[in-house]
Amino acid sequence: MTATTTGSETGLGERLYVELRRAILDCRLRPGAEVYENELARSYAVSKSPVRDALLRLRVDGLVEVIARRGYRIKPVSLADIADLYELRLVYERQSLNNLIARANAATLSGLDRFRAYDHGGDLDAWIAENREFHATLARLSGNTRLHEATRKLLEEADRVMHLGLSAKAEPAPSPRFGRGHDEIIEAVQRRDKRKAAALMTGHIEDSRDRALAALRSQPVIMN
Repeated sequence: MTATTTGSETGLGERLYVELRRAILDCRLRPGAEVYENELARSYAVSKSPVRDALLRLRVDGLVEVIARRGYRIKPVSLADIADLYELRLVYERQSLNNLIARANAATLSGLDRFRAYDHGGDLDAWIAENREFHATLARLSGNTRLHEATRKLLEEADRVMHLGLSAKAEPAPSPRFGRGHDEIIEAVQRRDKRKAAALMTGHIEDSRDRALAALRSQPVIMN
């Protein structure tokens, strides 16, 4: 294999990893679904080598598991893991707010107004993306790169929980109060009220967790 081919396959593996990871987090590849190297290679018009590389990385991420002599399975979601995920979000995101309030200048805080009164128009994917961007921005503006990266990864994993939770409801549309929750957090941050901002973020994340758990307890792709 030439260096050029190796570089090309490495690039394909990275692209496939990104695309498959997003498909899992968006629930286009549902928890519990079985996937196979040959089918994915055919779908993406590539050899099996970059497919295998992407799947192995997804296994390390905890999103895919190997089925002996059969292929791979999109890892089911467990209630315990969901609870753990939101517990970590509480720790990271409250620290992000604390840093942001302490370090950011007035112009940075005013810039958060762009997240006010976001109208998702009933588009679930758009709302989840906007929600992720809001929380990731707060982490990025904390000034702590490691905190931002860790929070961003958790938020991406939370996307899958939100997709599953909202799609399990009879009317899969986000509650308008989630948007109001963002507005209230922004107001507290702009007033540099650390205690209020932390309390609002805690309530916001815990409400999201409780709604997701309530919606998902009866789903076949969810494990206790």
